[in-house]
Amino acid sequence: MKLLRLAFLAILALAATSVGAQNLVTNGDFEGGWGPPEAPCEGLVGHTTYSCCRAIGWKAWSVPLDPVAGSPIPGHPTFTEMPGGNCTVDPGNNYQRIAGGERCPDGQCGGYNCRGGIVQAISTQPGVEYDLDLIVKFKSTRGDDPFPKQSYWYIGIDTTGQTDDPLAPTVSWTPEYPIPPDGYETLLPWDGMWNKHHRRFTAAGTQTSIWFMLVVREDGRGYLDLDNITVTPATQPLITITGGPTYTRLGDRSYRIEWTTNVPSDSRVEFGKTAPTSDEGLFYETFKYDGALTTDHSVVINGLDIDTKYHFRVVSAASGYKTAYSFDDTFVTPGPARPLFKNGGFEDVDVEGNHTLAPWIPFGNIAQGLVGPYPASGAVGWFFNFKANEGSYFFGFATSYGLVDGGIYQRLQAVPGGNYTVDFDYRTQNWDFDVMTPPIGRAAYDDIQVWVGIDPTGGVDWRSPDVVWARRWTSGYDFISRPPVPGQWSPPALPLGTVSANAQGDRITVFIRYFNKWPWVWNIAAVDNLRLSGPPLPPTQVQSIGQARDLGQFAYVETVNPCVVTLVPIDETGFFYAQDLDGTAGIRVNASDPMSVGELVKVRGTVDFNAKGEMVLQDATVMLVSGSAQPKVRTVKNRDAGGKGYVGQPNGLSNQGLLMRVFGKVTYVNYFEGYFLLDDGSGVESGETETDPNTGQPYRGIRVTNIGGAFPLPGGYYAARGVVTSDIVSGKKIRVLRSRDGSFVDDIVQLAP
Repeated sequence: MKLLRLAFLAILALAATSVGAQNLVTNGDFEGGWGPPEAPCEGLVGHTTYSCCRAIGWKAWSVPLDPVAGSPIPGHPTFTEMPGGNCTVDPGNNYQRIAGGERCPDGQCGGYNCRGGIVQAISTQPGVEYDLDLIVKFKSTRGDDPFPKQSYWYIGIDTTGQTDDPLAPTVSWTPEYPIPPDGYETLLPWDGMWNKHHRRFTAAGTQTSIWFMLVVREDGRGYLDLDNITVTPATQPLITITGGPTYTRLGDRSYRIEWTTNVPSDSRVEFGKTAPTSDEGLFYETFKYDGALTTDHSVVINGLDIDTKYHFRVVSAASGYKTAYSFDDTFVTPGPARPLFKNGGFEDVDVEGNHTLAPWIPFGNIAQGLVGPYPASGAVGWFFNFKANEGSYFFGFATSYGLVDGGIYQRLQAVPGGNYTVDFDYRTQNWDFDVMTPPIGRAAYDDIQVWVGIDPTGGVDWRSPDVVWARRWTSGYDFISRPPVPGQWSPPALPLGTVSANAQGDRITVFIRYFNKWPWVWNIAAVDNLRLSGPPLPPTQVQSIGQARDLGQFAYVETVNPCVVTLVPIDETGFFYAQDLDGTAGIRVNASDPMSVGELVKVRGTVDFNAKGEMVLQDATVMLVSGSAQPKVRTVKNRDAGGKGYVGQPNGLSNQGLLMRVFGKVTYVNYFEGYFLLDDGSGVESGETETDPNTGQPYRGIRVTNIGGAFPLPGGYYAARGVVTSDIVSGKKIRVLRSRDGSFVDDIVQLAP
């Protein structure tokens, strides 16, 4: 059997060699070494990371673009060996990069406003069809509507075989050069991912030249990476993807991918959480396959992780045909939807008291994002004296000679069919003070735009046609022949931003997107004071705190039966603990209402988790119930405190939030931070960094906090009572028993010395 296997592998190797020998391109995999380019190479002055070189067997060329009004002086691209950038052979990894821009550390070296590439002449037979295949990655600073197209790449075929003049009329460029056709972005991807690419041509003579060109104009940046270039005689008819692929969200974990082909073929969707690299051979993590031959392809992929970006491509094959591959595309699965819109004024703080964008989720390049504090009534502002329209913080960016395109979103639970409206304030400003003196601008009125939108289907992709947008643009600008106009908040000086949509299901998503079209000297944008209005979401009625916990994160609940307050902090505000009367479930209630232990309450709020891994009821409303009760106290072993999810406890019932009693020996006392460790022999991890001199290991035991200054004696045996909470230490969820600040003297009781 082993001999048969070796013979089979030998046959495969011989077949692979035979196929490889058909490639007419010299050094198409760029593993054959590197030399200096014949063409000029710019952009590397002062940078030592990247050297200027082109692959052996290829000719580098550069023809400067004509000067464009308002653009820098034309220059030349950079020709770079990648991934090292040092012109040294890196076996199995090398590819050629052609780049334009000024950012050498990320490989985007070269002059602005440049045009160049590589070319090679190959031997061909007149009248024979050939397939040009390659792996390509192209990155541009711009590429989709409404942006101007600043970088492009092209494939050229010259059937005369000449390699001296890229602008000769004999070179047939795809897409057409110099004016790219509409739909250029769908024809050639621009988002910096590796893709398979194919062209078919018919030779007219014994020599055919293969050209590649990168064009970067209008202060743009971009690069073109090339690898595994082959030219072989065409032996099979083509399968062509004539439509798509498109994707449709069927559910938060399920998507339908659809496309069409010119001939009946099978259907394969390859997908994963990361984009493939050329060195991996463009392999995706997994795939879904349907072997039925059809021209209308539809594949459903299920079981996806929520709140996750996926890359995918489609593949169609049929016997006797050349397989078709789509370009890499992406979609993002939604995360859980929150019941309440929050932080529309960007004034919220986290548990540490730091201002935060949460629960907004960022996408793209948002630059600064959260800006402040610059109070609306303050004397000092941000760039160009931008201040918050209300409060002290806003969402914004400021860039000089830079490009920004990104935003944030919130996914929300909604009443199906309900009409939802977002009102918002915005301010933008551009400024170009280095063109003339006094400063006169050259930017257009819509250079900087702020969009606020609603997706009534609850999707999280801002590119979706489902999103209803309100678009606002430059409110402060400077035109030739008129004085500069400072940016102003709207309202009242400018129209108020408003967008509305009817929920098509039980989810909607609110988006903010901002961008600048051109990298002129200064571009500033700000959004503040978003207000969402619409039918209020009714809370889910639950019988107990236990039922509320079972519904999980972002459940909007209201307890029907009263629960009892178990802990009210003395030196902190904004929360208390409560539990069901039978002592089966408890929770931290984030509310500012003054409470007392033993009071009966009903609560309404959103189930969530805090930064310490503790389930809480956020934004709670508290309703007092007449009467009072003595909270039940249960006794538990250290290892059972908290239950499932705590370090060393993969299973078990959750008792987090309950008033509990534990026993044990005091192993360690931290007088500075005010806690001690209590071990009943379970030896649970405590997250402590101090080590026991007897064992050399960190001290173990459940952490008892908020003890009111009554420190126990190390080595003594104690009983401790408090609410079971948690903390995250080195990525582990540790057990914490929060005592009641010394309010109850019998919370900490010594049992034996």
